[in-house]
Amino acid sequence: SEEDLLDSLNNWQQYVDPADLQFLAEHDISIEALNETFRAIRYHNDTFASMDQAMRTETINPEKESGGMFKELVQTYIETLKECVATPENPGPIYQSIHFPSEPIDTEDFDRERQRQEDLRKRREVP
Repeated sequence: SEEDLLDSLNNWQQYVDPADLQFLAEHDISIEALNETFRAIRYHNDTFASMDQAMRTETINPEKESGGMFKELVQTYIETLKECVATPENPGPIYQSIHFPSEPIDTEDFDRERQRQEDLRKRREVP
């Protein structure tokens, strides 16, 4: 039905564990940003739009259910974001890789980024 099609086009959250979304939100990755990302992918990339929503016999990948490629993309994207989250307590492999193995990890960058984000939020506020 039309409602089901629109739901599958816009409701990417159905493919993700709500706890994962909460984890990302706690690390300043907003649902709004993810909405924009997945909407752009869905509406501007035929592989994840009409070709993915086609009937199984007409789809680009008949082994997957209708919408299956987009579902897999969303799940992979969210998992990748979770793996890339860095905190002062757990800087992660990406942040650690910019330091020598014997070098202490400088976590001041996290404080600077937190302040930069706060300044951006304040500038965006409408008086």
